[in-house]
Amino acid sequence: MVPMKTVAIYNKKGGAGRTTLAAHLAFRAEAQGISTVAVSLDRQGDLMSWLTRERRPQDAPHVEHREHLTIIHSPGSVPEVPDAALAVYDLPSTPEVALLVKPDLWLIPLGDSRIQIELLAQYLPELAGSGASILIVPWAVKLRREQIFSTVRDVVGRFPNVTLSDHAVPESLAITRANDGLRSVWDSPPEADSPGAQELARLCDSIIALLGLVTVY
Repeated sequence: MVPMKTVAIYNKKGGAGRTTLAAHLAFRAEAQGISTVAVSLDRQGDLMSWLTRERRPQDAPHVEHREHLTIIHSPGSVPEVPDAALAVYDLPSTPEVALLVKPDLWLIPLGDSRIQIELLAQYLPELAGSGASILIVPWAVKLRREQIFSTVRDVVGRFPNVTLSDHAVPESLAITRANDGLRSVWDSPPEADSPGAQELARLCDSIIALLGLVTVY
């Protein structure tokens, strides 16, 4: 059996796009027939709410199953997960919990605000010390990727296992509406054609390819 690939999504700042990225990566993998486990370690349980389109669970741990997707809400504690091709962890902003996960790939959605970049310089060394690959994803950005890179170059350049994604997800009303409606941004045809939705799809597909996962369909 091929070992499961594990992705952990982290940013020390709340509201940075962690759950949005986790949900869409899980949605994208599920749609391609890749057996996926989505795990929320955040007490709010927003990932489970999003993937099940239900109100956040009252009990924990809480598990929901679909054909190609298992969703687990386990705040503050890394659960045992069933065999799958891909596990996606939506992490809280507290590093003590985040570092309990030992992923193959860290994903960091990074906005172009000064505070997010300053925080990145604080927590990136510890994540990089794990030895796992780290992909920084420009998220909800107003600046171009080149401008983001020039801002974080000094931080990123210290670590050989850290790269900046070629895909920069722009500010997107379509993604915001998907968040509000607890659905993927690709569920509504007009919004699925928006620049934000298309770039998010390309990003998720590139992550799936980077992990060497093969789609079933």
